[in-house]
Amino acid sequence: MPPESCATPAEFEFLDSGFVDLGFEHLGLAAAELEAVRLAFVGIGVRVPGTTYRLRNLSPGRAVVEPVADDETIGLTDGWRQAMLVVPVPQAGSV
Repeated sequence: MPPESCATPAEFEFLDSGFVDLGFEHLGLAAAELEAVRLAFVGIGVRVPGTTYRLRNLSPGRAVVEPVADDETIGLTDGWRQAMLVVPVPQAGSV
């Protein structure tokens, strides 16, 4: 288990369950807006609506949920959870 300071916030624990495709291309954004979201995600992060958190890319295939730092200028749309794909990793002994 990660130290408390690195723990995923409870409302985002579903992101720890396996492979996650955030599905930004399914948010219904215009091409320029989509590019802005992608660039922000790999940069300072994107605000998550209705929360005090942001999503930020750490390295290929690895993202983090962090408290906002108030320097984020781009946010996700309200329907961001419906755009993603989460494929759970089977628990040991369950397959």
